[in-house]
Amino acid sequence: DKDVVLTSPQRVLDTLNELLSDKKNIVYVMSGRTPEELQRLFRQVPNLGIIAENGCFLREWGASDDEWTAFADVEASAAWKKDVKSIFQYYAERVEGSWIEERHCSLVFHYEKAVDPEAARAQAGDCANHINDSCQSYRVQAIPTSKAVTVESLDWSKGSAATRIFEKLRHDNVEGKGRTPPDFLLVAGNDREDETIFQWANDLSEKGKVKNVTTVSVGKRNTQAMTTITQGTTGLISALQKLSNYSYDTPEGSGGRRPSVLLTTGS
Repeated sequence: DKDVVLTSPQRVLDTLNELLSDKKNIVYVMSGRTPEELQRLFRQVPNLGIIAENGCFLREWGASDDEWTAFADVEASAAWKKDVKSIFQYYAERVEGSWIEERHCSLVFHYEKAVDPEAARAQAGDCANHINDSCQSYRVQAIPTSKAVTVESLDWSKGSAATRIFEKLRHDNVEGKGRTPPDFLLVAGNDREDETIFQWANDLSEKGKVKNVTTVSVGKRNTQAMTTITQGTTGLISALQKLSNYSYDTPEGSGGRRPSVLLTTGS
């Protein structure tokens, strides 16, 4: 959840650093936020891997702060952004308290501060349908999330970025670069957009590519995740702290798990 870092920053940072203190662990945070914002939020967590703007940008685990790979063509996004922004502006004029956020490869219509929440929710639904009906040629989708509508490319997702990470780990193992493919994978998230990454991880489990896989949905909703944490983000952080303790207590050479942990931070 995007509020985790904002409301419990030190607890989140401490937990991530504890997980990363075991060099067998590979930890990624995935978000719809921009690379700049995520880099700033997690500057106290060296070696953390980051997937930004829901798969458009990647900073690999262990890389330096400014080593980002861009999968999306930022300049090519300008054409669809212009048309989508005009639609957003139409609805923003009808929802008092709403605002439009422009990211590198996505646009977000926010209405969390709307004067009339019920009317805003209805307008947001109409807005998403409007964009999905009229902007199909751009290969973008409008996704209603919690008090926002996000428009982004269909060509990139958290799942596509995670596939890139996993394939690189396998390649490095074949090439003898000292990185062993994970035998434990945890994917946790609380957004509708996280369903693609849940499906990706579930497929790895079904195909036997990772020995132990757990997918976790944070909060109550219909999901493809294997399990649900109903205590919200507090419950997720507690679970990760227990995982870090287990990892820390597992001696080298004991045959214990080598966790690869991927977290989502919301939109």
